[in-house]
Amino acid sequence: MVELNRTHGSTTVMVLRDINMAARYADHLFAMKKGVLVAQESPREVITEGLIEEVFGIRSMVVDDPLYHTPAIVPTGKLLEK
Repeated sequence: MVELNRTHGSTTVMVLRDINMAARYADHLFAMKKGVLVAQESPREVITEGLIEEVFGIRSMVVDDPLYHTPAIVPTGKLLEK
């Protein structure tokens, strides 16, 4: 998908539930909770520990992916009661 985008200048829209994969391959992310848009920007701007807790209800650390240098989520705690 990335190659098609770069070589043909096409826009690709994907819906991913794996946030680490989304951060790795997307130039722009949209984060939604219960059908409401809560953030949109580059992966580095969108993926924060606060957003992961707000949207998914889990505590986490955001670290640098050593291969792709994109944000990567590492869960650190149990699901929070909502």
